[in-house]
Amino acid sequence: MAPERKAVSPRLLLALLAAPLIGGIAAMALSWASVAAFGEEDAAWLARRAGDIIPIGLTYGFAIGMPVTLTLGLAAHMLLQRFHRSGWPAYGALGAAGGYGVFVLMALGARLMNQDIVGGASLAAPDLFWSAYHRIGLYAGALTALIFWLIRRPDRLPANPPIPAE
Repeated sequence: MAPERKAVSPRLLLALLAAPLIGGIAAMALSWASVAAFGEEDAAWLARRAGDIIPIGLTYGFAIGMPVTLTLGLAAHMLLQRFHRSGWPAYGALGAAGGYGVFVLMALGARLMNQDIVGGASLAAPDLFWSAYHRIGLYAGALTALIFWLIRRPDRLPANPPIPAE
C-alpha cells in the first residue's frame, strides 16, 4: 500500500503567493529609488510615478516573481529542507542569487531589445546597468526569500516521522 499523501500546508501556500508579490513591490520601489538617485528624472516625474510603485510592482511580482518562486524558489526550499538548512541566512543567500540571475537575464534581454524594463531608467548607460539593476535583483530576491521564510518558518517544522511498515 502506498503511503498517504500529505496535504499542502496553508502556510506554504501563503508563502508561495505573498512573497513574490511583496518582492515585486520591493523591486519596483528599489528601481524608483535608483532612478531618483541617478538623477535621470526631475522631481515632478518622480512624484507622479511614485503612485505606480504598488500596481506595477504587483504586476512584476505576479508575472516574474510568481513563476520564479514556484519553480526555482520551491526547488530551493525543498533542497534546503533535504540538507537540513532551515535558517534565514541560507534562504536569503539563495534568494539573492536567484534574484540576481533573474534580473541579469531581464536586463540583458531588455538591452538586446533596446527597451526599458523597470522604472523608466535607460539601460543605455553602462553604470546604471551594472550597478542599479544588479543590486535590485539581489535585494528583491533576498527579500522575497526572507518573506517566504518568515511566513513558512521552516526552522519550526517538525522532523519527518518514519512511515510505519505494514
